[in-house]
Amino acid sequence: MLEPRRVIAFAATLVISVLVSLLVDRPARAHDMDALYQAAKQEGALNLYGGGPAASFTARAKKFEQRFPGITVNVVGGFSNRLTGQIDAALGYSFRLYVDLKDRGVPVDDIVLMPMADYGLKLYGNAIIINPKFAADKPEAVRAFLHAFLRGLKDIVRRPADAVDAVVRRDETLKKEVELERLRMAIRDNIVTPEVKADGLGAVDFARLGESIDQIGLVYTFKAKPKAQDIFDASFLPPADERRVH
Repeated sequence: MLEPRRVIAFAATLVISVLVSLLVDRPARAHDMDALYQAAKQEGALNLYGGGPAASFTARAKKFEQRFPGITVNVVGGFSNRLTGQIDAALGYSFRLYVDLKDRGVPVDDIVLMPMADYGLKLYGNAIIINPKFAADKPEAVRAFLHAFLRGLKDIVRRPADAVDAVVRRDETLKKEVELERLRMAIRDNIVTPEVKADGLGAVDFARLGESIDQIGLVYTFKAKPKAQDIFDASFLPPADERRVH
């Protein structure tokens, strides 16, 4: 018997697989799609909750419905909606969704994480953005900021419990054990990655960055498509030896 409130049920698994494949313009990787489709049709519909505006997912949801008749995808945007009892699937940072759902009593066995990188997405995560004029006028200020940021980040990686203590002291609504699990998961999966171990914190692979720009272009129209070298400048970074993760 299918459980209608499983966090990721058959329909949710199918829709996330295909929505990602539409974004990266390649066949969905994965399960036996025909078998998954037949199982998903028994559920009939699902709610897809995203952390941002619903409009960014609506067009791809419609393509999904055309490809898989009999399954209706209801797209709901907005961070506050993600953790209601109606959720079948949610898009967001894994360390936010997984830890929040677990903290709210959702059985771990009911939570299935599907990292987009496993399905061909090449996008990088958060970045520090500097105004080009400010960088040209005050390059030493930029270098000093990045040096301080790097030092703080490395301290967080080395001593996550101390980092969480500093945050919890400033926000009494937080639970130390929850935030520590969240931070350790972020460090493991999103900060100290194989790429970072090889190239150091703050670096990018220009080939991958170029691919990520191409993938964004599949969904959004650029006024002037940038090159990887146009948007990343490594000259302000601390020396490579300082950026190594030991």
